[in-house]
Amino acid sequence: MNKFLRTYWLILLMAASKLAIQLLAPNHRWDLQRDEYLYLAEGNHLAWGYLEVPPTMAVLALICKWLGESLLVIRLIPALIGTATILFTGRIAKDLGGGLLAQFLAMAAFLFSGYLRMDMLFQPNALEVLYFTWCAWYLIRYIQRPDHRYLIYIGIILGLGLMNKYSMGLFIIGLFAGMILTPYRKLIRNKYTWISLGIALVIFIPNIIWQIIHRFPVVHHMEELSRTQLIHVSASSFLMDQGLNCLAGLPVWLAGLAFYLFSQRGKPFRILGWMYLTIIVFLLVTHGKGYYAMVCYPMLMGAGGVYITRLSSSPALRFTLRPALVLWIFVLGIRILPLLIPTLTPSKMVQFCKPFRTLGLLRWEDGTIHPLPQDYADMLGWKELGLKVVRTFSSLDSTNQARTVILCDDYGQSGSLEYYGRQDHLPPVEGKEASFQLWIPRSQYIHNLLLVTDNPADLHNPILTRNFKKIVLAGSITNPFSREEGDLILMCYGANADFNRLFHAWNQAVRARFE
Repeated sequence: MNKFLRTYWLILLMAASKLAIQLLAPNHRWDLQRDEYLYLAEGNHLAWGYLEVPPTMAVLALICKWLGESLLVIRLIPALIGTATILFTGRIAKDLGGGLLAQFLAMAAFLFSGYLRMDMLFQPNALEVLYFTWCAWYLIRYIQRPDHRYLIYIGIILGLGLMNKYSMGLFIIGLFAGMILTPYRKLIRNKYTWISLGIALVIFIPNIIWQIIHRFPVVHHMEELSRTQLIHVSASSFLMDQGLNCLAGLPVWLAGLAFYLFSQRGKPFRILGWMYLTIIVFLLVTHGKGYYAMVCYPMLMGAGGVYITRLSSSPALRFTLRPALVLWIFVLGIRILPLLIPTLTPSKMVQFCKPFRTLGLLRWEDGTIHPLPQDYADMLGWKELGLKVVRTFSSLDSTNQARTVILCDDYGQSGSLEYYGRQDHLPPVEGKEASFQLWIPRSQYIHNLLLVTDNPADLHNPILTRNFKKIVLAGSITNPFSREEGDLILMCYGANADFNRLFHAWNQAVRARFE
């Protein structure tokens, strides 16, 4: 144990610092983020797949539920995942021959990058970065000592990664491109490469079967994503994101890329440099979001710490370049810390963000600039919605409560009400978006409808006004910083048979598309 601590004390210290920042820095004035509510809701509907993702997040959500589903528990899971990733980042630097400074630079670059926000959110992204970095570390180990067990381990992790997020396939794309472009093309003829891929496929098969049974909803999801979000991603904004997402660590990961592609010492590991370039080109061509490429940077940071220490080994650079890089990482990292993790209150965050409007950090998926980063705007308004819906439902007598269905327009509304309404005994919340569509009962008669809508025109929608006896505006979301500002809560009484026929027809159409 003493030898282990002497060897890895810095890596363990940086990992502990990472975990502490993830759990202690966020301000309590922020709610969970929109997507987190969806993934938590999936834990109540276990399956081998969902319209958005494979099943891993649902399993983690179920674990959260067993542990009490408190905010601390929900934040702890991605924080632990991020802590594991920084451990692998430091280990990559060490295994590439880096000493304490190389390990420190690599891990500090990771610590003060966009992974702070990623490792705060209960989403599949943090786990994808961990799996990718883990695979990259095993690939480095295989290059150093060609033991076929490392290829088998990569196959296992790839399978688990694909069961977490389909974009784990980027590792496979990058790996084969790297093999073709380097002497490691011999791995294509290596039977253990194909055994490894076979293991990944076996692990992934349950989700493939689920996709087949449900008519490949991942295709529908990607088409919708391309139509509504990816169309706004330009090549320039994507490339700018590569610098901004890891801004404090920019010199380190650039040095890592140079190490893999150009240095003599990095020549055996050139496959990793080509992997990175292949993934960047692939995402540029397919209009991928900027953060999709964040899976690549830990393996670059690990190498970058090593290369920087070697390039700055002369006395002149040792006492100038090295301190300057450390200052760059820490001063810039602390300066932009509120952009990486919500340490400020929402109102103060709006003021803090004003100088960054021109950098694209406040550009949302719709392609326009807003007062807050989109993730932050998606972390507001949900508690307000929950309180107002609970108040509206509680005001009904027991007869009307038993005859009322709660329906939401978007998955954030549905998921947040399922989360906040559970302790107030709200009935199961139904939704018209994402996997909530599949969870609507096949047959139910709607007498009253408590509708949460993001369309103000629904207050006068003929489908509602003609088919309900009475419609009451019960409330709206008023938080000016929330993406949900203006959402309405409508209490609709006395649905007729025509409305129920329309609703059932819509429900059947959704199921016909996915079943």
